[in-house]
Amino acid sequence: MSERASIVAPAQMPGRQANLRLPKSAPNRPSGAREGKAMEGPDWLVSILRLGLSVLLGALIGIEREVYGKEAGLKISVLVALGATLFTLASYSALGGAGGGNVDPTRIAAQVVTGVGFLGAGAIIQARGSVFGMTTAASIWIVAAMGTAVGLGFYRGALLTVGLGGLVLLGLPHLERRVVFARPVLSRIKARLPAKADLLSIDEFVRELRIQEVRWEASQEGPSTSVLFEGFLRQGQLQALLEKLRERGDVSQLSVSRG
Repeated sequence: MSERASIVAPAQMPGRQANLRLPKSAPNRPSGAREGKAMEGPDWLVSILRLGLSVLLGALIGIEREVYGKEAGLKISVLVALGATLFTLASYSALGGAGGGNVDPTRIAAQVVTGVGFLGAGAIIQARGSVFGMTTAASIWIVAAMGTAVGLGFYRGALLTVGLGGLVLLGLPHLERRVVFARPVLSRIKARLPAKADLLSIDEFVRELRIQEVRWEASQEGPSTSVLFEGFLRQGQLQALLEKLRERGDVSQLSVSRG
């Protein structure tokens, strides 16, 4: 009995208050309120900065298109970038404001890409068996992707995309021209010579140039002789053949066609 009394005695001793504290009851919060606050999206200042950055980066791509006289120039590039960023910000804020903690950014990007696809299709023109506007459509697609990245706050990806995109649009055309010049292309050269021209000399300088891919034939056309050269020639080979023909001095007419 003494041990039991010693245990309960402190709670019953007069003049002393038992050291017992109850936890404060937490206020009632609606389910998902905290998560919704975290997903409400960026504030006004961040939104303005993202929209401004999107306009700037879209203009960098649009200037190149404008300089080369393309349909999707400065205005379209800026508007596409601005619209993609705004759609991303609005979707992100709406989904978060509704209390949805499971916001999937890939759904936002997918909707932007779907809408931009119609713009890209309108920029592509097919006529006479050729397709035009593929580069313009691709630039619109890149601008929309950049605007979506800015809207999601992926600044590094947006900046890197604009830098690489500008490098491709400005640098690759020069490389393409070099590749085309180095690639053999079907070439036709027609030269008009006097009727009594020395045709053996033509065969000699063709062998001298070591152009095995070219063949030539001569035919009489009234008071003159027409010589047709045909073969797959590189740009350098074509220039060398033309120089040899001009050095003859008896070539009255010279025409070239490629492709």
